Amino acid sequence: MFRTAHVHFNLRRRLYRLRSNLAPGIMHWSYPVPIMLEGWTNIYTVHDTIPLDRPDLSPIEPRRHRAVLNAIAEHGDRIITVSDDARASIVHALACRPDFVADAGQSVELSEDLSGDTLSGLPEGVLAGSYLLCVGSIEPRKNLSAILAAYQRSGVSMPLLIAGPDGWCAEPILAEIAQTAGAVRLPYQSRAALLHLIANARALIFPTLAEGFGLPVIEAMALGTPVLTSDRGALAEVAGNAALTVDPTDLAAMSAAFHRITTDDELALGLAQKGRIRAQAFSKARFVDRLAAIYDETLSNSLGVSNARRR
Repeated sequence: MFRTAHVHFNLRRRLYRLRSNLAPGIMHWSYPVPIMLEGWTNIYTVHDTIPLDRPDLSPIEPRRHRAVLNAIAEHGDRIITVSDDARASIVHALACRPDFVADAGQSVELSEDLSGDTLSGLPEGVLAGSYLLCVGSIEPRKNLSAILAAYQRSGVSMPLLIAGPDGWCAEPILAEIAQTAGAVRLPYQSRAALLHLIANARALIFPTLAEGFGLPVIEAMALGTPVLTSDRGALAEVAGNAALTVDPTDLAAMSAAFHRITTDDELALGLAQKGRIRAQAFSKARFVDRLAAIYDETLSNSLGVSNARRR
């Protein structure tokens, strides 16, 4: 169905319409797929507008992506996103009414059992609490080139472990990792192993260039790990005052932040405490409440009425 919808949109530039013999209700598409269920209230999750705002950081073709989002905005009943920063970007990019896009946040629920030891894959000589950690795909958006340069410039002795799959344009970044003393690319990590790595790191290093939400930030906070992240956009919003924030384009500032997060024990303890409190705002229960309220509001205000007709 997913593939058919995209082929249909490529050929006709229209949403692929489906019918159901069930009583109409909410159809929540959790990705901006060009499909709609006729007679139902169609809601779409759009995580960000990075392909439109920063096409240099995304492999998604911006013109086609904009056409899909425009069709969703015209014929859908609501767009849901994951941060207020993403909501503002979507409203601006699609020129839709502000109340057409709702911020539901995101749920961070760490149900895995972390009592066992899955840190056996650490490089020789690296101990719990004695390393910095980057997580995420290896791609330009994650700002790894600048992170590596700032790390090298800082002169900190803790190794910088990098865990994540190869992403878009990974090759030159992988070469930079290999050439940076103290930086170590880890092999594939299971979910449990990755959470152990986050939980036992001195700090999570996540000053990326663009995010719709930034899930690793809240995962680290929920696990009591200090976070160094960007001072702007969704990352600053999600982190609140519970992280050490820095300009992700300022190598000197990032280098100084590396030094602080590795040497200032009082700062690290304070960030860990604030982070645990901040993570509670993104619990599963709170997310369910936010999403249910959006569903109720959408049903009461726009059942069977498209965005285009409301305008």
